[in-house]
Order: sequence, then structure tokens, then C-alpha cells
Amino acid sequence: PNPGAAELIGEVLSTIGCDVVGPCPTLAEAAQRSARGGDVDGAVLEIKASGSFSFEFARCLMEQRKPLIFFSRQERSLVPPDLGDVPLLRKPDGIEALASLATLVFIERGRP
Repeated sequence: PNPGAAELIGEVLSTIGCDVVGPCPTLAEAAQRSARGGDVDGAVLEIKASGSFSFEFARCLMEQRKPLIFFSRQERSLVPPDLGDVPLLRKPDGIEALASLATLVFIERGRP
């Protein structure tokens, strides 16, 4: 997401109690943070960031059982079938729904 959108996403996530460690301007930086272990507990991903699709990173998060949400202008039809269960909110209207979806995905599903 552009810096304005990324900051807004961070504010929304902070409001519901998430510790925000991003934004990560590139998928490589996001992958590095995730690989360090424990740094990333979940993610809000743009489907296509900096010219690259985020699907491989999304798969890595799924393998680690980390929750994620796609937040993008891209169409659902671009999402591969194996990632079809990942929630998708459409920009820019989805920002209003992000807090409730993130609460469900990151907070409530994470409870013991």
C-alpha cells in the first residue's frame, strides 16, 4: 500500500490491540521479518506490491499458521485457489470493514 494507506491500516490495527511492526515497503523485507521468527504474527497484504504478487509470502504465512488478510484493489480472480480462503477487502472502501475483520482474524481466532 502507499504510505498513506499503510499508515491508516496501522492505525486501524493498533486501535483493535494489534502490535504493528510495519509497514514493510517490499515483500522481501516482510519475508525477512517473518523468517526471524516471532516477529510477524499475521499480516495485511496487498495482492500486488511493488510490481510483485504477494502469494508466495502469503503461503509462507499460511504454512506457519499465521492469519492474514488481503487488502487490495485487485480482483479476487487473481488469487490462486490455494489462497481462496484468505479474506479480501477491496480498497478504498474496505478500510471501514478492516477493524471488524481484523478483530475476527487476528484477535478472536487467536484466543485459546
